[in-house]
This record gives sequence, C-alpha cells and structure tokens, in this order.
Amino acid sequence: MESHLVETESHDNYCYYFSNYEDATSDLRDWGADMLGAFGADLRVLIPNPSVFLPGASYDLYQALPEERTGFENSPILYSKSIKNQVEVDGMVRTHLRDAYAVCKFFAEIENDIVYNGAEDWTELSASARST
Repeated sequence: MESHLVETESHDNYCYYFSNYEDATSDLRDWGADMLGAFGADLRVLIPNPSVFLPGASYDLYQALPEERTGFENSPILYSKSIKNQVEVDGMVRTHLRDAYAVCKFFAEIENDIVYNGAEDWTELSASARST
C-alpha cells in the first residue's frame, strides 16, 4: 500500500499517516492539535457513521479529537464502492443466475419428494442438511 501513497509532513498536501494500532489514539490527538494550529477553525474531521457495512469509528478515536472539530457523516468511501464497472455487474448477474438455479432445483427436489414419494418428514433441519 505504501508504494501507492505519498507520505508527507507538509500540511498543504497531507495524504496519510501510518500508526501502530496501540498508538492511534494518542497519535490522532497529537495530529489534531497540530492541524488545529495550522488550519484553525477550518479543520473538520469526518468520523464515519455506523452503517450496514461498517461499524463506524470507536468511541476512543472520537474522543481523541475536540468535539467541535469532528462530524459524523456517511463515509464517502461507501459511495465510491457502490459504483460498479461492467465486469463486476456481469459477475453479479452470473452469480444471481447460479443462485436462482440452485434454489429452484432445491425446491423442485422438496416438491418431488412430497408429491411423488409421499414424504411428510421435511423439517427445517432436514432441508438444511440436504441443501449442503
């Protein structure tokens, strides 16, 4: 990952900073103080909201920055991940068709067993055991 990113100490084109997980809170607190001095009232830090796909930031990280400098919003990364290219769309269509075929085949097996073989012992557990 580091070969694709440019680390810099300049506040003008600050891109990223790697930190050990154990040091993240204190590093963020120090960074916030440095950035506050450099940018003053213009500094705002996005803290992602919890969503279906992400749990959001930890309370500890939220507490590391002054409340007036933080904002809870949906992560813009989620929006960019939602845009699919044609290869991804084609893969989703193929997967959907494969899954639909498997479900139809399974229900046909259940129906045939009940209608033609007189089976009356289908339960969620027996269906689950047969579906794998």
